[in-house]
Amino acid sequence: MNAFFLNSNILSKGFPSLIFLFWTSCIIAQPDIIWQNSLGGTLNDEAQSSAVTEDGGIILAGFTESNDGNVTGNHGGKDYWVVKLDASGVLEWEKAFGGSADDRANSIIQTADGGYMVAGSTASNDGDVSSNHGSRDFWVLKLDSAGNIVWEQTYGGTNNDDAQAIIQTADGGYMVAGNSYSSNGDVGANNGIQDYWMVKIDPAGAIEWENNYGGSAIEYVWAIKQTSDNGYILVGDSESSDGDVSGNQGLSDYWIVKTDSFGALQWQHDYGGSERERPKDVIQTDDGGYLVVGASESSDGDIGNHYDWYDVWILKLDASGNLDWEKSYGGSFGDFGEAIIPTDAGNYLIGTSSQSSDGDVGNNHGNFDCWVFQINATGNIAWERSYGGSHHDYINAIGLNDSGNLLFAGYSYSDDGEITGNHGASDFISIQLESLLSSPEVSIVPIELYPNPVANSLNIKSGVPVTEISISNLLGQQVFYKRDTDISSLNLENLSKGAYFLTATLQEGRTFTQKILKQ
Repeated sequence: MNAFFLNSNILSKGFPSLIFLFWTSCIIAQPDIIWQNSLGGTLNDEAQSSAVTEDGGIILAGFTESNDGNVTGNHGGKDYWVVKLDASGVLEWEKAFGGSADDRANSIIQTADGGYMVAGSTASNDGDVSSNHGSRDFWVLKLDSAGNIVWEQTYGGTNNDDAQAIIQTADGGYMVAGNSYSSNGDVGANNGIQDYWMVKIDPAGAIEWENNYGGSAIEYVWAIKQTSDNGYILVGDSESSDGDVSGNQGLSDYWIVKTDSFGALQWQHDYGGSERERPKDVIQTDDGGYLVVGASESSDGDIGNHYDWYDVWILKLDASGNLDWEKSYGGSFGDFGEAIIPTDAGNYLIGTSSQSSDGDVGNNHGNFDCWVFQINATGNIAWERSYGGSHHDYINAIGLNDSGNLLFAGYSYSDDGEITGNHGASDFISIQLESLLSSPEVSIVPIELYPNPVANSLNIKSGVPVTEISISNLLGQQVFYKRDTDISSLNLENLSKGAYFLTATLQEGRTFTQKILKQ
């Protein structure tokens, strides 16, 4: 993959609305936004999945109800909407796929040939959808590199079947995982109500085998990965305590399923407490075990610590699915884990949606924010930061490019703070951060600047007195200077609109530099 490049549009995108630096002996500096993009029309557009592409860009997929703004070709109701951005966050192409009923894309990957696979569900039987088995079906699209349909295929029975995840397998085919209410058509069996359903297809979309897992109640699968032994690990939540499921502790639990390469069940484990748990992503770790991320509402059972309402809940499992350790992260409101990826040296990045501004969460811009944090191999937080505006902002996927830039995608209702350009209702959003590889390790000074962007007065809060402030424009020319014994605010009313660098000098001589935006 190619490196991402600084987007000149950053000057109009905005900067962090509140900068927090937390005390620890030595942590990684929080990465700032390089570029941000909002894409959509006047109705609801929600990205559910994204992937970093081999050219350094990003591909996003979800659904759209719009047929204006950035969206063209809507077939009716909700359509799959696939959006390709280049390395600078600029829209290269967008395509709507579907029929006259509702079609929702939940997962997208880039394939080995440079094209894409998209999976989700369709209730249509017209337009781009060639067939339907009844109610909702798995709907899988193979696209070329320009977003044109190579082939499309539906899978399912007469009841609702919804694909949640797709991966390319080691043999060049694909595995599609989701949920099924059916027990006919392509679906061989059903254990009761809704099951996990896996469908192995060849490169042309023909079914090689399928299997389902569950009990007499409801199971939702959210993620699947191929394991080092060419088997599969599935994570989701279960309300059952029979059939394939054992150990349910109340309401819905994390249910982890490991199969061999042909879908035969090797082991399963159920983790949770008396309330609801929902896992959303899993990765295999270097020791052959697994990390699972999601959310927990419980404060008992397998949950050792709990803040309030829903917390991000991470499990470290060994190769057999036994619990090595578990940790909860969050604050006093709702915090939902969505995605996890490895970085290097046993570290991991977690993408979440958070309403909190306390506990582990340093700040909140309003309602839900995109909350990103990094943990080490034992689950300790190295750094964390929230990104968003005053309305709801949600992460659904994260990725790293070859330069170490973190990209994340989801959807947002905001049009302020760090999220700009909303077209109406919810939009697809994508954000690229500064490279984590180049983020320096720094001794942290507790300092806050807010609001940012700033209209008139900028507040400064620090545990160490700030004695000198210098503000320079992007050419390096000083445009503001103040010196005092303890500076707590600045009147920037006369400063022209634009981006600047603020350097604060602390009483003992250390300096701190941060970008600010003057409105």
